[in-house]
Amino acid sequence: MSTSFDARALPGSADRHVSDSGLHSDAAILANGRRRRIQLAALAIALLCYTTLGWAVSLVQSGRIPPTALTTASVALTPLGTTLRNAAPLLVWAVAGIILLANFSRLSRRSPHRVILTLSAVGLLWLTHVVNTQSVSSGITFVTLVAVIAVAVWSIDTQPEDLVVLGWLGFAIAAVSLLMAATTDIAWTDETEDSKALIGHAVLAGFFPQMNPLGMSMAIALPFTLLFKRRLLRVVGFASVALTLLMASSRTAVIATGIALVVGLVLRWIPSKSRPIVGYLASGIVVVVSIIVPLRSDDSAFTSRGAVWRASFDLFPERPFWGYGPGVYGLEGEVSRIVNGAYWHGHNMLITFALIGGIVALIALALILIPAIHAALVHAKAGAILPMMAVMTILALGIAEVPIRPSEFDGVAWISWLCLFAIGNLSPRPEQVAPAFDSDAERPPRNWRNASRM
Repeated sequence: MSTSFDARALPGSADRHVSDSGLHSDAAILANGRRRRIQLAALAIALLCYTTLGWAVSLVQSGRIPPTALTTASVALTPLGTTLRNAAPLLVWAVAGIILLANFSRLSRRSPHRVILTLSAVGLLWLTHVVNTQSVSSGITFVTLVAVIAVAVWSIDTQPEDLVVLGWLGFAIAAVSLLMAATTDIAWTDETEDSKALIGHAVLAGFFPQMNPLGMSMAIALPFTLLFKRRLLRVVGFASVALTLLMASSRTAVIATGIALVVGLVLRWIPSKSRPIVGYLASGIVVVVSIIVPLRSDDSAFTSRGAVWRASFDLFPERPFWGYGPGVYGLEGEVSRIVNGAYWHGHNMLITFALIGGIVALIALALILIPAIHAALVHAKAGAILPMMAVMTILALGIAEVPIRPSEFDGVAWISWLCLFAIGNLSPRPEQVAPAFDSDAERPPRNWRNASRM
């Protein structure tokens, strides 16, 4: 008789085997989560440097420019600031390249249809540049940057819990801005309008060249502070970002935040099966408001935004399909000549896309926004409401500001583009949503993939 034996036949050995497999599975899940969050954070920091570092260094070196007819308190780029601003694209390319190389072995398991849709939108934006300037190199820096960001985010395979890194970055920006507010005058803009400040008598810009990018960045990051694991951190993070938002006195950002919070609360309270319908309805209402408000405003409305809207509406019928190109705004643009002032965009996301790139650019915008809305609502139905709140914030910002532009990557673009791409590429498997994001749960167990729904 053979003396050999099968260890799996011993009492409890099968349980130990399953337990070991579970431990390996948990470790792999945790390691993959760390990878995703580190990569998303690195890309977000690189983009923040791209839009802000040169201006921040120049601010420290030379301070702020008082308000003029051309700007509402900005910063003059110093030689060092200009050098950093010119070098910043290399940082983004390097970080994106490293992310793609690190994820190369995983790309075959990623469905390409979402990134193909995004790249198609980017291609349409590039075509509007080419048609309007008669040069294939026009806008190439902008469109390649957006394309690289889209591909890098797609390769990361973001999950809802990974968006916490945007909350941490928002918290960090708020902390630095509030520290600057308490210690140096350069954190404040020299606003001549006493009524501009929502809190006190001055407007906070932090290390940003202007207050609106700070306010819009805080508005988009605010929902993700609710992903912090510890209750105290959630309270402190949310309060700090909200306070910075109010001190930045960007009324559009404050209103957008209010809209997003209302939508988030409604989605939290209604049955999960009704969330997609309500979410699509809310998105449609905001888009309609983005059209109606400019149409029904007089020239003095919204700090003279009405004049820009009127000029844009007057110009659009002349070139409805391809638009006018990015030169339609700015010092020598058709809009600025009509209103006798300097306006760098249309102060409305739909209007800006329509006038710069016509119907083609609007199609591109739809190809960017709709996947983000759809993915956010798929996960809202499964319990993750915060991504939809962020998307609603971006849509609502578009009523009187331009969180993403069809020709420039600056200001709030570091978080708006990244947020839309990250949410648009969320895993299509809603059963993988962590219970931490469920409206009836507070935090997930370690192996949340196999946890029962609460």
